[in-house]
Amino acid sequence: MVVNCLDQAPVLLRNVNPDKHHWVGLKLIGGPGSPRDAVGATVYLTAGGVRQRADVMSGGSYESSNDQRPHFGWETLPRWTRWKFTGRVDPWSMCPCGPWDRFFVN
Repeated sequence: MVVNCLDQAPVLLRNVNPDKHHWVGLKLIGGPGSPRDAVGATVYLTAGGVRQRADVMSGGSYESSNDQRPHFGWETLPRWTRWKFTGRVDPWSMCPCGPWDRFFVN
């Protein structure tokens, strides 16, 4: 990443962390009668007996915007095991368990 500082030389930043942790994310699409961007949906992901929750929100404060894709992070687990959706979201059409380090679209 390059950061352009005012009245100074640009700074080049590089991530050199040997982190081996995993993540998975979702791009949700709203179902019939709900917002197309699935705002208000809640997602639970279970992996290794641990459950995490993420809510789809459009903004956090005045004139702000958030990434509307729920994002989950874990240490070194081979696969996640189960999704659970609350809210009006289109049914999940992929395998109930899958690989890490990628985004899925429903």
